[in-house]
Amino acid sequence: MSVPQFYLNVCDGGHRQFDPTAYEFPTLKDARDAAIIAARDVLAHQPRGSRDIASKHIEIADAEGHTLATVPVRDVLRH
Repeated sequence: MSVPQFYLNVCDGGHRQFDPTAYEFPTLKDARDAAIIAARDVLAHQPRGSRDIASKHIEIADAEGHTLATVPVRDVLRH
């Protein structure tokens, strides 16, 4: 059985940075856990005191490019 491939695209408003790397995760939940880590990385690279995170999110896409889920960067502030 093959393991599904997911892409973790970084989105900021109307701009989408497509992830060139396919990640293999057994489930969408595992891909979402990785997206939370990616969102924390995006947050860590924000300028100190920046409030410009409202439109930033990590988009989880399948191998065909369909969006399966999103993780807003602001949501990782709560964890």
